Amino acid sequence: MDFMIQEHDQNREAWNEASEHYRKNLNEDLRFLKGGGKNFCAPELKFLEPLAEKCNRAIHLQCAGGTDTLSLINLGIKEVIGVDISEEMIHIARTKSIELQMPATWIVSDILNTPSELNGKADLVYTGRGAINWIMDIEAWGKVIARLLKPGGFLYLFEGHPVTFFFDMLGSDLKFDTEFQGYFSDKTYQSQKWPKTYVGKIKDREEEQSMKYERAWPISNVITSLLKAGLTLHQFEEHPEAYWKEFPNMPDDVRTKFPNTFSLLMKK
Repeated sequence: MDFMIQEHDQNREAWNEASEHYRKNLNEDLRFLKGGGKNFCAPELKFLEPLAEKCNRAIHLQCAGGTDTLSLINLGIKEVIGVDISEEMIHIARTKSIELQMPATWIVSDILNTPSELNGKADLVYTGRGAINWIMDIEAWGKVIARLLKPGGFLYLFEGHPVTFFFDMLGSDLKFDTEFQGYFSDKTYQSQKWPKTYVGKIKDREEEQSMKYERAWPISNVITSLLKAGLTLHQFEEHPEAYWKEFPNMPDDVRTKFPNTFSLLMKK
């Protein structure tokens, strides 16, 4: 457990560093949100639009810089609460909501320690887009979601599919990543690098960047953790759509041969 806490804390440091990338896009994000922008992929809108009609409060776990969180308000949700482990990311998110005068609350916290004051407060818990790979205890994560939801509330998870870990991100075809240990491996992957199509290089020397830790959770582990926590499964879908340019050199007709993302809708 202590080692897991250390890994989460290292991830916090890495995301504080990565916040510089988000800060550069602050004005662009403000214009997007002020214009009513909704930063969601097509599969997400299919799930979120009906949920927004009956949702007063949403809690966004691992909210990063808050653009997705505030997009929920543009979708029609009345109030949002964003939770993230990174102080710098929360600062960026808070800056956006103050500038736009949107009803949002921001909390700095390890997701597994999300404050108990939020228990039973969410009509919707929203998370994903590269979130659960940073979590080292998926069963504890499931319990957090269950306690945050009101009875009858929903979890919507839109996440990168774990099979994307199989392939070399810079490959032009389906070439296996030699570092990947297999779908059912419990290995924790560590790196000081960020993909160029996402954050890129933060410092002149990548080896000076903070170490970060990730897990490729099998989807069965994710669903089981939520079922054990008392949620019921309503819908599960796999999608060819990607939410970021993970494979910049891979043609779409190759990339869409495997699922890039998945949706999970569960109810308390």
